[in-house]
Amino acid sequence: MILGLNGRKFRLLFSVLSLAALPSLAIAEAQRPEQQMADYFDMLVSGNYESASYMWSEAARERSTRFGIEFDNIVVKADCASPIVRNLSVMKDFLHQPVRKKAALGETNCFRTDFEALVLGQVVKHSYYLCFEKGYYWLTYPQEVYCSEWPVIESKYLRVHYHPSLESSLHSVILDEADKYVEMICDSLQMDQESMKLLGERKMEYFYCQNETMVEKITGFHIKGTVDLGSNDIISSFFPHYHEMVHLLVNIKLRKLPMYTVPLFREGIAVQLAGRWGKMSGALLELGSFVLQHEIIDLDSILTMSGFEENATSDIVYPVAGLISSYLIDEIGMEKYMNLYWAASWSFESIDALSEEQVRKLLITALGLETWDDFREGLAAYGEKRTTEYADMLPGAIEKGKRIVENEKMTIRADGTWISFECSAPPGTPVAGNVLFDEVEGLTGSKSELFEEQYQSEIPFESYRFGVRYDQNEAGLYDYATNHLVAKYIWGISPSELYFDSTANQVSFKVRKKLLDQKLPSQDHYKLLDY
Repeated sequence: MILGLNGRKFRLLFSVLSLAALPSLAIAEAQRPEQQMADYFDMLVSGNYESASYMWSEAARERSTRFGIEFDNIVVKADCASPIVRNLSVMKDFLHQPVRKKAALGETNCFRTDFEALVLGQVVKHSYYLCFEKGYYWLTYPQEVYCSEWPVIESKYLRVHYHPSLESSLHSVILDEADKYVEMICDSLQMDQESMKLLGERKMEYFYCQNETMVEKITGFHIKGTVDLGSNDIISSFFPHYHEMVHLLVNIKLRKLPMYTVPLFREGIAVQLAGRWGKMSGALLELGSFVLQHEIIDLDSILTMSGFEENATSDIVYPVAGLISSYLIDEIGMEKYMNLYWAASWSFESIDALSEEQVRKLLITALGLETWDDFREGLAAYGEKRTTEYADMLPGAIEKGKRIVENEKMTIRADGTWISFECSAPPGTPVAGNVLFDEVEGLTGSKSELFEEQYQSEIPFESYRFGVRYDQNEAGLYDYATNHLVAKYIWGISPSELYFDSTANQVSFKVRKKLLDQKLPSQDHYKLLDY
């Protein structure tokens, strides 16, 4: 008899020692998915966490530990997405039936097992995936099952697994720009050189899905994209999803932290550095200022986890969170902001119990202010600057500057800071169009998801990277290579007589040159499309 082992542990050890002598099919029978899950749960309940982690596949364990991220009180990092591991002290009394349902997944050697239990009046569900390999069933991630046959392409920092239908969207320009943005985020976060080297050597895994239905199949949520915290994989129907990259890179920066962060900070830093929904941060921060100025959202109502999530359904909470993080970073710097981020991270129960007053205190203390009114006034003043002196796109043309394009429909000027557009139309006709420029060889034969969304395949994409699209109500700068809105002016948000001149039937606006990487239109290198 082996001392210190209960009956279940002894049976498990005996089976492991004896399986080597069995043929593969016999092993498969002895180690059925149901039995593997029973043994896994037994290890969790008994506190044998290291052995439990080794029931995950070698590839799953490597991905989980690749960047050295550790979450407080999470005993098996690969399984941190599970409500069982996240709340093990409660759940360990409800794991007596590890598999409620089991399903074979197509012609693969993989199964999905579904756990379900009534826990303190609430139904808790979670699915586990197991694949048979080298004589055993190993726990793994759903993306390893559903995306195992997808092609893979690598860049400097990314390993992209993509649905075959998306191949024409993954051109060299978009991959290069994704790498540049990773470097920009890391520079903003003050990432150390060791971490940068690790990112280059090991890379972030990115699963680029054909639609949100596929994202839901993998993650269980009908969303555009997310970071799977267990594997550190980015799973998204959008590429490059900079917002989710920030979430992962923040965790890499901090390495050891609680798994949950007050949403105001978690989402705020991601919006501040990378925007959201394919819209870069500049456009969203200006929207956040408008939302606060017009009291579309009450600032106090989004401070807590429950308040943020209740307002998140409208999406406009994210620009406000981004504006707050931008304000904090500009005032105290990134290092102190990251200290604040860490201080705003606890267990789920602790964050869920936080009151508005407690979050207000965090914000006031971070800035060294006396009252909450002081914070609100400072934020309002900062928001005003975001829509004026800090804005990326403003109404009105530059007064002086070199004329780089001129014809009967428009005049484009450039100076050291701005490029301005004065676009007109014959009397009685709408002023609308799209100025395309920066024709890039690497985009030839490629697809732009954003361009196709705007023109519904009626006009072919002709490898122009940038487009300045305008009408009498708004103007926007679009990057068709990376599928992002870079900057936006909306008359309804910031009314100005400088934008539309009804007498001349002309719109005038300007964009910061730095957003274009100094790639400007010229008299012979642009194309004007109807809106």
